[in-house]
Amino acid sequence: MTEGDISPNEVLARWVYSELLSDKYAHVQGIEQLLEQARRQVRFTDLAPTEHDLLVHAWKQVRGPLQPYFEGIEAFQLTPWGRENWLRCSSFPSSWLMLSTLPLLSECR
Repeated sequence: MTEGDISPNEVLARWVYSELLSDKYAHVQGIEQLLEQARRQVRFTDLAPTEHDLLVHAWKQVRGPLQPYFEGIEAFQLTPWGRENWLRCSSFPSSWLMLSTLPLLSECR
């Protein structure tokens, strides 16, 4: 990894923390303190590395079928997007139906 890169585990931990208060994680054991911190709006950057590990563990319990899509990824790069980037992105209503026919995505249903 180079300077400015973000590890896949950090991406997963941030993902979980962003949706931790949703019902998706209600069944996950051992994250009560993290739930309380999320309720108090503690910033992700203020969490300890051991708490990041707990978040990754929670991600694997809830979103484990997506794990194959992260294998082989060494790092992510945080890139600011402007209006032009967002305008180039599009999705059509049946995109999920089309993508769900792919082998790994069909397992996520």
